[in-house]
Amino acid sequence: MANSVALSLLTLALLLCVAPSTAQEPSPQQDTNYAPRPAFAFGWLDDRSAFRAGDTAVIVIMAFDLPDANVSAVRRSGSFTVTVRGKTGNSTYIADVRARLEGAPPSWNITFVPLRAGEFVAVLEEERFAVGVSTLQYAVAARDVHPSASLASWMYFSGYVVAGSKAFVSVIPRDAFGNDVPRGADDVPGNGYFRVSGSYVNGTAVEFLDFQYNGWTGDGRLSLEFVPTLAGDFLVQVYGDNINRTLRDSPLLLTVKPGPTDIAKSTADWKHGTNVLQIFSKMEIFINQKDSYGNLVPEIHPFDAAVVEKASNLSVPVGDLRIEAVTEGIQLLSFNVGEPGEFVLTIFDLQLKQKLSSMAYIYNVFVGYSDGSNSFANGSGIAQSVAGSVSSFMVYLEDQYRDPSPVETAMLQVQILSKNGSSAVNPIMSPVREPNETISMDGPNSPDFGPAGHQKASAVSTFISTDPLFEPRVKRSVRNEVTVRLRDSFMNPVVSLEPKLRLQLTSANIPTLVNTSSFAAEEFVNNKDGSYTTHYVARYLGSYSLCTQLDNTQLPPCPFEVHVLGDEYFSDVKNDNISVWEDESVSFDVLSNDYIAGGQAEGVNLSSHTNVASGEVFISVLCRPPHFISLPKQLHVTEDMIGPKFGGLPGIEIIYSDIAENISVTVRAQSGKVLLAPMPMKLQQTSDDVLSISRGGNKSHLLLVLSLEVLEGTLLMTLPSGIVATAELKTDGNNHWQSLQAYVAIAHHFVLRGTGIRFHGDVSDCNNAMQRLFYQGASHETRLYITVNDLGNHGCYPDCSEMMSRPLSTAKTVRLVKMKPMNSRRAILVGSAIAIEILAMLCLGGVLLYFLVKCMSQLRGKQIDRVNDEVRTREQMPSHQMSLSPSDDAGYCSAPAAVLSLGGNRSSFQQRSCKQELELQTLSGISNYVNQDAQPVTDKDK
Repeated sequence: MANSVALSLLTLALLLCVAPSTAQEPSPQQDTNYAPRPAFAFGWLDDRSAFRAGDTAVIVIMAFDLPDANVSAVRRSGSFTVTVRGKTGNSTYIADVRARLEGAPPSWNITFVPLRAGEFVAVLEEERFAVGVSTLQYAVAARDVHPSASLASWMYFSGYVVAGSKAFVSVIPRDAFGNDVPRGADDVPGNGYFRVSGSYVNGTAVEFLDFQYNGWTGDGRLSLEFVPTLAGDFLVQVYGDNINRTLRDSPLLLTVKPGPTDIAKSTADWKHGTNVLQIFSKMEIFINQKDSYGNLVPEIHPFDAAVVEKASNLSVPVGDLRIEAVTEGIQLLSFNVGEPGEFVLTIFDLQLKQKLSSMAYIYNVFVGYSDGSNSFANGSGIAQSVAGSVSSFMVYLEDQYRDPSPVETAMLQVQILSKNGSSAVNPIMSPVREPNETISMDGPNSPDFGPAGHQKASAVSTFISTDPLFEPRVKRSVRNEVTVRLRDSFMNPVVSLEPKLRLQLTSANIPTLVNTSSFAAEEFVNNKDGSYTTHYVARYLGSYSLCTQLDNTQLPPCPFEVHVLGDEYFSDVKNDNISVWEDESVSFDVLSNDYIAGGQAEGVNLSSHTNVASGEVFISVLCRPPHFISLPKQLHVTEDMIGPKFGGLPGIEIIYSDIAENISVTVRAQSGKVLLAPMPMKLQQTSDDVLSISRGGNKSHLLLVLSLEVLEGTLLMTLPSGIVATAELKTDGNNHWQSLQAYVAIAHHFVLRGTGIRFHGDVSDCNNAMQRLFYQGASHETRLYITVNDLGNHGCYPDCSEMMSRPLSTAKTVRLVKMKPMNSRRAILVGSAIAIEILAMLCLGGVLLYFLVKCMSQLRGKQIDRVNDEVRTREQMPSHQMSLSPSDDAGYCSAPAAVLSLGGNRSSFQQRSCKQELELQTLSGISNYVNQDAQPVTDKDK
């Protein structure tokens, strides 16, 4: 069945220019002999309004005002329909809807088969006479549980479980029509109806333990549980009823993980299959880490080992003991053996104080020098053997120097390997000569290796070979098959005997004489598994006695009888091809084109019947063609805008289930013309007035519809010639969008002039157009309306999950204000005023600068007078007071240095730095102030 119906929305921008029709339809003439319109009422037969899915519901049609003379006309032209949940006729709710108007009107009725469980309202109409709508309520209950419709799934996990823990299977019981069977229904089967079985992916069966039927769960499902003990990946088949029909979604994939390592269950195997070792060789043994159910555990478990000499029971030190992982769940324990004798190896877990398999492993170390690569076996028993007979072969043991190397016979073992497995035998060993020995192998101890091994089966046993497989009733002149299987006394299949087999006709009870033309048998074909197949043709009706012969021996049963019958004794079933629209139903009879011998057919289990004719039904679910789910009601009127509208938005809503298919829509107008504008773009409207564009890469290839209109005046725009096909205009006096009929392109561009301009372009085209937009008009103020629309090609409604489009658009209104130009006189006056203002500002600046300079000069003069007064005061002080201590001078910053003329003595004041004392130097070579080193004090900053 197809997936659930998906919605796909195709939005088309339609510009319809349709001239209104002035013609009026003539009113119907009054007919004085007009017969009254019949009326109909509906009701349930026997007031039965409750059904089970698959029942036949009967609605009685009650006719009123229906003269006998009009009965045939109503029967011929009446059209009764039944609608359930918006679906008329056959749908997923009802099927096989039929209006039965045979006989007298009181026997008229409508029948249908309810499919879905629940409560419904049937809407009944008669379309021919338009008698109105009637409704009837009815309820439908689910039928019995049907395994093929019930769903199986895991309940608490997604197919992973640990060996030994419970796995729970959830079953949603459904009837044959897919209705969920409610919890607590009386007809729900109990314990024993459902079961599970497991197998490996390759089909090998696996047994699950402790299967249990738990009944209903709280969420209205049935619970099954079982315990898997083997680790690996399995397929879990869930069956129902007695004929083991599988549930939907079965088999379920189950992965079983091994449990924790169980030391007592873990085992060890000798690496080379023997516990007899040569001295100074390496003892190697595999440790199989297993859980409590015998599954290999992939983790690395810490083991330890100890060796004890069996005779003395003394511990033997092992210095080079090594344990390493070789594969998941298997570790290899190894060490070198340096002493001959019989030893006991114990593998254990030191922390848990448990021994591996709760047992010890005994090995023998001998001083012989037999070399396995130089030793060999030979004899007829190895090359070829016959089941049931004695086979023998010789064993030659040599050391590494090709010298004979005798060993004890107890150290020799025989194991037979084949593709079907391995088997150990108990050979009879007897020495032939020293140092060699021979080994005889007794046939009855040998297993069945099949035809691919070196072992041959013995003579064919006519008592064990199975009876021939054949059809006891066959058609004449038809190639029929017979299969026989040959085995020996040990149940081994016997192969390659097809030349000695033949199918022989012993007698025939037919109207004509038995001759070579009445019966023909082919040669047997070897199936390579001990079975042989042949075919025969019987050309006349009657009974035939046949025998299978091997050489001159007849294989039982001989004879076996075959009856050749006419075609009328055999059912002929043909395959059926049925088509049904999605979201609808169809009823059909699979036996309508079949011949059933005996005139009656029944569904049977193929494994329990032989007279079975089978056929297949191929049901094709057809995708419903695109259809309108919102009628374009505005298509019948003259329009002057994008339309029609669906949900308040421009566009037409169309539904189609296949979202990968393209939808083509053809729109025709009886008059005028229709312009379609599908736009492949992707827009997202984040708010009412913001339109964001999703871009791919650095450049956007999305297309937009840009519309510009003004109330008054004219717009001028320059556009590239590549979009001339999508450009449209509105001109003065015409409020309709018009495509360009003629244009002139200069330098690959053309100019549009009109009250409205609309075109399709990408984002860069729209931006360039806005930069080349000009307005002309007599009005000083108007409004420019800008609209950007995606025509519903990439918008989503209500969101993208439902695959329904929604036209995304945004609009802006721009106020255009046109200022009056000034005349020349006014311009001169304004310029003069500006010049006068500039001159006044310059004058004020000059006056301000004059007073600032004058103020600074006066301040400088006062500062010089203050410095001169301070110098005179210092000259009148004693010389010893001229030296200032550092403490008195701290924090004082000296005034700028000046050179003053003081009579005969000329002294100089020098500034060192801020926070330094002021020092006095004499220029006559005699200093009144010296330092401790009797050196003149100078300015260090010079």
